[in-house]
Amino acid sequence: MMNKRIWIICMIALASAVFLAPSMAGAEATVIWDGEVELPSGTFDFVPTNNHSASYSTYNFTDLGALMLVNESQGISYNISDAYFSSFGSFSINALNGTNNEPWGTGNSSSWYLYINDVYASRGLGGNPVSNGDKISFWYAPTNTTTYMNDIANATWVMNVTLKAPMVDWEGEIELPSGTANFTPTNNHSASYEINNFTDLGAFMFVNESQGIGYNISDTYFSSFGSFSMNAFNGTINEPYVGGISRGWSLFINGVPAPMGLGGNSVSNGDKITFWYCPTDATSYVPLTGEATRVMNITLKAPVVYWEGEIELPSGTANFTPTNNHSASYEINNFTDLGAFMFVNESQGISYNISDTYFSSFGSFSMNAFNGTSNEPYVGGISRGWSLFINGVPAPMGLGGNSVSNGDKITFWYCPTDATSYAPLTGEATRVMNISVAIETVSSGSSGSSGGGTGHATIAKLVDEEEPVTTEEPQAVEDTPAVEEETTSEPQKFEPVTESNVETEKAQNDTPGFEGIFAVSGLLLSAMFIMKRSL
Repeated sequence: MMNKRIWIICMIALASAVFLAPSMAGAEATVIWDGEVELPSGTFDFVPTNNHSASYSTYNFTDLGALMLVNESQGISYNISDAYFSSFGSFSINALNGTNNEPWGTGNSSSWYLYINDVYASRGLGGNPVSNGDKISFWYAPTNTTTYMNDIANATWVMNVTLKAPMVDWEGEIELPSGTANFTPTNNHSASYEINNFTDLGAFMFVNESQGIGYNISDTYFSSFGSFSMNAFNGTINEPYVGGISRGWSLFINGVPAPMGLGGNSVSNGDKITFWYCPTDATSYVPLTGEATRVMNITLKAPVVYWEGEIELPSGTANFTPTNNHSASYEINNFTDLGAFMFVNESQGISYNISDTYFSSFGSFSMNAFNGTSNEPYVGGISRGWSLFINGVPAPMGLGGNSVSNGDKITFWYCPTDATSYAPLTGEATRVMNISVAIETVSSGSSGSSGGGTGHATIAKLVDEEEPVTTEEPQAVEDTPAVEEETTSEPQKFEPVTESNVETEKAQNDTPGFEGIFAVSGLLLSAMFIMKRSL
């Protein structure tokens, strides 16, 4: 009887181990070497073990380049073959540190397997480019003879090579002011250039003001290209040019090489500006960012999203009373920008200040404030105010004067306008609201429209001229951007978009897995049952 109980407990323990094995992958593997290396740029000549008469020019920034660098300092033995190089353009590891691949077909024979960043390499050894920060792993593991899948969970040997990640000189988020600033290049103190703040150079200088980062920026080629050159940054100087080897500062915007030199690229809120210290390809001159040893990242703070979503507009009209004139009432077509805005307001309770001051002249309204953020006193190119866009284009008329159709997108940007053209500078916006319009479907035979409206706002009721007109006190507007203040409409009933849901989901994902809990619980319950029976 006792033997039977022991057998039952062992079977339950085995089942538990099956559930929990994935979390213990490679736990028993002996580590040959585990460390960090700093690869030099360029190439080296590699002679395979099986063919001493051959020599291959190989990039240092490959899996093989990293392995050979470690071999130079650690003296780890290897057997690497070029038997299949002509077919696949890569090499094969036959042995590492004295451990040979086992002959195929002898049960679950073990071999060396290559992983990059914990993912099985797409090509053989020497065929996989790597970047600083990558992790290269060599696993000696069995192979399932049926599925041909390697069994890393039961690997017996492992070697890990981590390429040293670039040093981050500075990384952070900034909120650029609109306008311009004067810039004097390092090489020419007698010169002064007016720089738009919303450029790569404007962002760099804004960071420099607070961080005091040393730099050397030259205007040597400004007359030819209209931009500047970064010669040094934070004490790191461009090396004399040798293609594919020497490092220098390269400028990227949103992960793409900048089309122009420093100071020649406009940027927008939400953009990411990156300065890489890296070599360039000897032929194409493309920056080799994977070989970068230093980096600086500047992120321009993205606009705050007050509200974003889709609404289904019903056909018909609604009465609208402007904030500045409570004695007036206007009949608004639902299929207009204002109709859509008021529809959102009904459910969200967003505060606003909308005026009919210029309605008699232009047949539309003015958005003076929204969600507590008021238009600033006008100074061209600097002060921010609310601008209306439909489908990514400035609306042709003021609020309430623009019809909308199914699928349209209405956007309210809080941004400055160009001092000359008066075009809204949406790239400098600090706040935004997006409304996607869906038209309520109307069944056949019923009245109404399913495509959109054509009517604008019309006067439904106006107080007689002899009657006293009650107007609101004008709202105080401070000379600072994004003034948060109370308006006379309904109080706000929502908050700007946050990432709380993301945090909640992350917390849920961090809870123990069902399989593990089930296995352990089963083991404990079975043991208690058997012990009780034995009493």
